[in-house]
Amino acid sequence: MSIDRDAWTIAKERYLSDLEPADRLLFHEATIENLYYDTSVTNATDRKSSKIHRAIEAVQPLVDKIESYGKAMDTFTNISPTFVAPIWGSIRVELVMAKGLGRIFEKLTECLGRIGDILPRLLDYQRIFSTAKHPRLTEAVARTYLDIIELCMDFKSMIKGQQRNPLKRVVHSPSMEHKFKDAEARFRAHRKAVEKEAETCHMIEAAEARALVLRDRQLQEMNNKAQTKLKVLKLLSNINSQQKHQKVRKIRHADTGNWLFATQEYRSWMDSKSSTAFCCYGIPGCGKTVLASSVIDSLVATAESRSLAITYHYCDYADKRTLDPITILGALARNLLESIDIPEPVLELVFEIYREGERIPESKEVLEIFSRTIDSFDHVAIVVDGIDEVNEEDRQGVYDALKVLVGGHTAPIKLFMSCRENILAAISTKPASSFRVQISEATTSTDIQGYVRNEVSSLIRNGDLVIRKSILEKAIVEALIAGAKGMFLWVKFQLDELCTAESDDAIMYTLQHLPKDLSETYDRLLGRIVGVQRQELVKRMFRWIICARRPLVVDELCEGIAFTIDDTR
Repeated sequence: MSIDRDAWTIAKERYLSDLEPADRLLFHEATIENLYYDTSVTNATDRKSSKIHRAIEAVQPLVDKIESYGKAMDTFTNISPTFVAPIWGSIRVELVMAKGLGRIFEKLTECLGRIGDILPRLLDYQRIFSTAKHPRLTEAVARTYLDIIELCMDFKSMIKGQQRNPLKRVVHSPSMEHKFKDAEARFRAHRKAVEKEAETCHMIEAAEARALVLRDRQLQEMNNKAQTKLKVLKLLSNINSQQKHQKVRKIRHADTGNWLFATQEYRSWMDSKSSTAFCCYGIPGCGKTVLASSVIDSLVATAESRSLAITYHYCDYADKRTLDPITILGALARNLLESIDIPEPVLELVFEIYREGERIPESKEVLEIFSRTIDSFDHVAIVVDGIDEVNEEDRQGVYDALKVLVGGHTAPIKLFMSCRENILAAISTKPASSFRVQISEATTSTDIQGYVRNEVSSLIRNGDLVIRKSILEKAIVEALIAGAKGMFLWVKFQLDELCTAESDDAIMYTLQHLPKDLSETYDRLLGRIVGVQRQELVKRMFRWIICARRPLVVDELCEGIAFTIDDTR
């Protein structure tokens, strides 16, 4: 609270400047309890005087208001004595000085009483309005109460004049009447000033209340919209494409895919102003998924400058949910909708088709949702990895859906697909607007070399691959690069095998007998399953893996194969 302490100090010193020592003592010792001390004596000496009795009672409204002011100040500050004590002191001195001047005493107390009726109650305003938020109101009230001391100075001059000339009829003089009326007018003006500030406070509080209601309403609308959006996204797909993408990124080495970005085909696909399809194909294990993740990140990096919206989906043979045509289209639509406020037409269409999740839609219906979603963007890039992993009976339906998307929108669509074989013929009706690149041993040689060197170095550094002769690291790198033939997955399996070797000789033996391809690698892995019981356990494990609706974690798989159909609990 901003109150001018100097003003109160100056007023106090001015009032005390010409007081006698006895009056100064009365001033400094004044409290609400002893305010009537001397006036009580007057009252006791003349109990039959109703005028004196009424005069004393007349001052009570003023006393109540000052006491209220002190309590209000105590509520928000510890400086109440600094301001309230001088008021008590000045009033007490005036009452004592005027006690022997009957008519003046009566007029004085009447005037103080009327001022008490006029004074605003700060305690009431303090309950309604925060003094910290509305300092102007508090200052206006403070100025009002400060003026009581100024008024007492005027009364003091008048009383001293009467004491110096007892025969002078001060009470009935026009100037005296004017002073009393002027005093009341001053405090009415103070009250108007306080009420004006209070009205301003009320307007501010009302505006803030309206703003708060508006903010609450907007927040509620935002929460409702967020809940509705979450519901729509869950209806479209429960596949977390971002999580899969982050997982693939972690195994990707720096500069992977730079060879692809340097090809004329890729540059033409990126620079095309019309809808285009790009097919990147190669043998199993050649790193198509990792390459697709590089393409996604490359698109994201240029998205803002190209006004490009990006959506992607990883088809994972280990997760059957990702191979369903409805899930593929729903996931692609979901990824686009996650970045925007869902348009009302799309919102209505989703609820109409899914009926709050009580109905399983058809592929063409989800395609319509995806198509409507694309209409909300100027330029869209779609990346689908492993599209040929989709079951054969569903594959053509997915191809047809992508074909409709690429050929059925005025806004340009960039479609990138990674698969084992070139499928452009099934997707594009315009060969001139489609591009393809085959992943071969020659194209991936740089990526393979970087991958092998980094992985071998990392495994040795972490202690997973133990070698005693440093020259062996070079032999491992050269052997894996020579045998990879463009297959990253083949390298991964051989590194796992090398990490189990217990000596340098064992490592050299493994390098000299590396499998020729992935097929031979799988045969060796399965050939290690010996014993009837172990083979039966592996068969049961495969059944769980194949039939599970989602990929199982190791603990879930262990629990599954621990039960048999004959178990009762």
